[in-house]
Amino acid sequence: QPPFRHISEAVSQRLAGHIFTAHNAAFDWRFVSGELARGGLRLGGPRLCTVRLARLLLPQLSRRSLDHVTRYFGIEIAARHRAGGDAEATARALLRLLHLAEDAGFTTWSSLEA
Repeated sequence: QPPFRHISEAVSQRLAGHIFTAHNAAFDWRFVSGELARGGLRLGGPRLCTVRLARLLLPQLSRRSLDHVTRYFGIEIAARHRAGGDAEATARALLRLLHLAEDAGFTTWSSLEA
């Protein structure tokens, strides 16, 4: 794979105007924003954490790790602990969580953010 410095501008442009979403978004945000900062770029915008969503919407789970959340939803992770596999599993879990959020009355970004 190319070094991050070779793709940092493309990553920054890809994220601009979108919601940064990750399982444990604070961790990934620090990592990505730190790497972008090395190239003089700044990461901004809203964030959505699927761990926090799972805490809110799946109180019956004892843990909200990606493994636990995906297992709950019956989602297989093709390549665990690899960027692509974890990202795809997180996206699938996010879709399921958003359906639960809608059923619970969270129908706007501001209601989810609150």
